[in-house]
Amino acid sequence: MARLLVRGGLTIGAVLASAAFFLGYFGVGRNVERLVDLGDQIAAAGQPPSPEQGAQMAKIGTDLERHSKMDLVLLLLAVAAMSTARF
Repeated sequence: MARLLVRGGLTIGAVLASAAFFLGYFGVGRNVERLVDLGDQIAAAGQPPSPEQGAQMAKIGTDLERHSKMDLVLLLLAVAAMSTARF
């Protein structure tokens, strides 16, 4: 029974860590790239951002914040699951 709990904790932790990786890559990483691209467009224009660009920046920022928080929760759960497993 103890071995099953160890494997279960490590397996759950590994699944959560993998989910955190993919969420970080697709949710956080891609939104950062979109934000940098939008910033480059604004800088190339040489003027303040248009209202459309400002709204787009706000939406990307909101998405980035949401994905970052979910990623942090997944990582904390993964660490907790893995740390409860005994070797």
